[in-house]
Amino acid sequence: MLTLSLVLLFLLNLYASISGFKDSILYSRTAADATKYNEHLLYIAERVVVLVIVAVSTQLGLIPALAAILGFALMFSFSHNQSYYLGRNIIDGTTHGFTYSSKSSTAKIEMGFKLRATLFVLGLVLHVGIVACTR
Repeated sequence: MLTLSLVLLFLLNLYASISGFKDSILYSRTAADATKYNEHLLYIAERVVVLVIVAVSTQLGLIPALAAILGFALMFSFSHNQSYYLGRNIIDGTTHGFTYSSKSSTAKIEMGFKLRATLFVLGLVLHVGIVACTR
């Protein structure tokens, strides 16, 4: 059960990463010209990941599924924002480091890299701990 719930947690973070990269295209204001490939491939990948998440979720019990969702809630910002910044680096031709945080974000809640990374680790530990304790 732990393995399958970790697969679910990975898929949820993959979804967050795809979403972040997709947002980097949207907020670059260059749309279809943002990348050399057709941006619809990201939409397809996102939809496939969501379908796989649903399929995996149906194979888990309630506690492991809730543990994955709770862990993911803490992990989302890291996966999403790091992918967003990677996408913007590619699109804008910039070379911000891995720990970059936007200075001009309009997000209502803005977290720096250290907080996002800490929450990611806490989410993973929480998830594994809950699932391991329910075995």
